[in-house]
Amino acid sequence: MPTYVEGDTSTHWFRSQDACFEAITAEVFFHWKCGQSDGPDSLPATAAGLPDQDRKPYPGWTS
Repeated sequence: MPTYVEGDTSTHWFRSQDACFEAITAEVFFHWKCGQSDGPDSLPATAAGLPDQDRKPYPGWTS
């Protein structure tokens, strides 16, 4: 999973697709929580609290 933040790039490798999806969910949650991206109307306190419809894979990622 690559990330790009303010000119810095990182690459993360995962042993399973589920682990990768969890990392993507956590990354997206961070940006939703900070208001940097539009996300669900009511966010839980942590990414782990997101309901299934707002996590791996997020419907917007697959269409």
